[in-house]
Amino acid sequence: MKFLSLSIASLIVLFAATVSGLSAGQMKDKSAIGAVNQQFEKMFKTQNADGLAALYTLQGQVMPTNADFVTGRDNIRNFWSGAFKSGLTAAKLTSVELTIHGETAIEIGKYVLKNTEGKQADQGKYIVIWQKENGDWKLHRDIFNSSVVVK
Repeated sequence: MKFLSLSIASLIVLFAATVSGLSAGQMKDKSAIGAVNQQFEKMFKTQNADGLAALYTLQGQVMPTNADFVTGRDNIRNFWSGAFKSGLTAAKLTSVELTIHGETAIEIGKYVLKNTEGKQADQGKYIVIWQKENGDWKLHRDIFNSSVVVK
């Protein structure tokens, strides 16, 4: 029975890959990147700057709006810690497009940030260049900017 369940699950994955135009490996990679995005949201909600920094490659970079490059895990940890101190408490990521090229992937998406009152603090768009590091997908280049119009 267990073999039958695994066979059916494998067929579903292969069918989904065929319909989406992605290979089974790319479907697995897409799922893994989605899981990292979920971890990102969880780490953000729990104010875990160490956990967020660990989601980036060793030479990862954050390129926030109105700021210079933030390079390396220690600096990324400090950046996110500062974001938490400023009152940000939640991040919602919505992937719009994901293209996988072997050990690199490019994701385009939208984000919403919330503050301590649970109100929307910002919304915008992002591009992440993902890289595999030691077999795991990590954020390598993370650029985001606000879509809020300042009057």
